[in-house]
Amino acid sequence: MHARLSTSSALLATRRDLYRAALGTITVCDALLDADAVGDDMLDNPLFRHAVEVAITTGQPVEETVVARVNATRSGRAAVHAGPIDMPVVSTSDADLRFADVIDALHAGELGFLTRSAPEAFNSACKLLQEGLDLAVRIVPDLVLDLFPHVGLIAMLDGARGNSPVHSGSLREFPGLLLVSRPQSAVDAAEMLLHESAHARLYDMLICHHIMFAGNDGCGPFKPPWRARGTEWPLEQTLAALHAYAILSEFADAGGQSVVEQAGSSSLLPHASVRRNMIGKWVLDRLRHFGPDATDLVSGLVGIEASTRPPPSAPALAVSGRATVVPNLTLRFDEKAPCAVATIPGRPPALYVLGRDSGLVLDFLRREQPLIAAVSELETRRNLRRVDAENALSIILDELQNRSLITLDERVIEPKQ
Repeated sequence: MHARLSTSSALLATRRDLYRAALGTITVCDALLDADAVGDDMLDNPLFRHAVEVAITTGQPVEETVVARVNATRSGRAAVHAGPIDMPVVSTSDADLRFADVIDALHAGELGFLTRSAPEAFNSACKLLQEGLDLAVRIVPDLVLDLFPHVGLIAMLDGARGNSPVHSGSLREFPGLLLVSRPQSAVDAAEMLLHESAHARLYDMLICHHIMFAGNDGCGPFKPPWRARGTEWPLEQTLAALHAYAILSEFADAGGQSVVEQAGSSSLLPHASVRRNMIGKWVLDRLRHFGPDATDLVSGLVGIEASTRPPPSAPALAVSGRATVVPNLTLRFDEKAPCAVATIPGRPPALYVLGRDSGLVLDFLRREQPLIAAVSELETRRNLRRVDAENALSIILDELQNRSLITLDERVIEPKQ
């Protein structure tokens, strides 16, 4: 389903490199100064990823307390297992305090977490989670290996202490954190975990690939007919729904009628295939509003070869004028590195992985150099012919502008006469 765009292992490596590089653009405590020494376990932790993104957005440093908070999630934690993949479960009795900002983000009032402080209920819920994972491994083993490595932490909501606003959920502010209610059955557990791990993988794809443009104002919302009148989903939310329904549809189809019949009355499994097809048709008709990597992703989700966008034309150019880099952009660029990382504050912040040449040009432009000089820079550093350097710059400027990292003068690029 995702292989045309990226395997799970390749995507994880890129995402870890992205966060490791982002550490070089923010203020961090001494324990994080050597970014290369920061382990994968830290880089995969949703609390750490949240802290890095907050630092990018606000300029606040990543303090020692963040490291301590992450380390506390490793201490005595429970875990469930999806084949060879271990997924930690929040279990300590102080979870309500340590994850208070998660509850705040849910707007969930008195809702808290189910932990070992209620051992019988916690152990029973973990048993059902494990049974759900075992079921998923048995029915869709390849999907499990593709999705669950993107899960950093599972937290169970304790519905006995408040009205949960969600049966399961994922918060963009805490990427890789799966929130699930106490499962009612193995099928219920499998559905929640597959649904939310789909969102975790999609978030990783969104920050590592060019799937969405920075602005999609030209595209109207999707209006799901099964939701309340007036419900509108913007483009990214619509893509997330398509992705989740495609995952659930594969599980339901592979499991057959017996699995669907065991699902609860609120399950999405009986509707997954129809809704995937409906949303998929809508998205296919609007691929022009997505970034170039969306074509491979959507093709895999809907099982139809989507029409691809033609490659940008690269005529010989006469280059003049300047390009303006967006305010507050931070760039981590090293000539020896295979990629560059650009960050822009926001909620959530925007993180962009750029090719080395794109990083070179963006680094050049933020020093307010004229574009004609950027051609010479590419020509010299990459040992290109002049015409090839001009054409390369044309493609790079198109990418940087599509990602809303720069604005161009209207007079900047003109075809040679």
